[in-house]
Amino acid sequence: MKISTMKKSLISLALCLLAFVLPAAAQETKPESKEDKPQAKAAPAPQPVYKLDLAVYELQDGKRTNVRKYVMFIKGGGQTSSLKVGNRVPVANGANSFNYLDVGLSLRCRDANEKDGMLTINTDFELGSLIVPEHPDPATQGAPVVRQLREDGYSQIPMGKPSVVISIDDTNTTRTVQVEMTATRL
Repeated sequence: MKISTMKKSLISLALCLLAFVLPAAAQETKPESKEDKPQAKAAPAPQPVYKLDLAVYELQDGKRTNVRKYVMFIKGGGQTSSLKVGNRVPVANGANSFNYLDVGLSLRCRDANEKDGMLTINTDFELGSLIVPEHPDPATQGAPVVRQLREDGYSQIPMGKPSVVISIDDTNTTRTVQVEMTATRL
């Protein structure tokens, strides 16, 4: 029985020693190097903001007339900025019933991206006005006609320099409508 008691004592002693040695061994670690650490993903860079100085004007016989100036701000990388200036005009569609028609300027800029000092941008432009026909159609009882100029385009312009991004000839007159844009990074 002494051998068996002695074996039990040795096993108990060995277990006690392991109980103290294992936690101490588990705490020993080598210092981590940069290569051992998982690489954190860099936060995406914030998108730049651009100031767009716009001049919408008419050319009549080569001279600028009727200049209107606007300022828009747009965030780069797929964002959209728009402005709308005009009137909602009632159009009769029956007895005491009206629909409203937007007449005026609508300008939307989107997808601004800068590379190598150039700004690429998509521009949607619409200019509507009411005109009274010189020879009214009896069927329309002299109702005004809506004249529209519209362009959806893509431009690449140098940063900080005024550039014509839209030029539309009015098919009913000798005037040309142009939009000039100057882009500045804020």
